Amino acid sequence: MCCAPWRTENLRRRTEREKQDTSRYAISNFARDVLTIGDNLRRAIEHVPAEAAAGALALKSFLEGVEAHRARVTVTCLNAMA
Repeated sequence: MCCAPWRTENLRRRTEREKQDTSRYAISNFARDVLTIGDNLRRAIEHVPAEAAAGALALKSFLEGVEAHRARVTVTCLNAMA
C-alpha cells in the first residue's frame, strides 16, 4: 500500500510523456507528407522551360504563384517539425 501513490504518479507521468511523443510524431508525419507536396510543386516548376515562361506573361505569373505556395509550404512544415 505504501507504494501505490508512487506508482500512480509514475503512471501519470509516463502517460503524459507518451501523449506528448504521439503528438510530436503525428505532426512530423503530417509535415513530411506536406513537404512531399512542396517537392512535387518544385518538380512541376522545373519542367516548364524558361523560354516558355519568359514568352508568356500569364504562365510566368502562374509559376511565380506556384513557387510562392511551394516556399510557404516548405517553411511551414519545417517550422512544424522543429
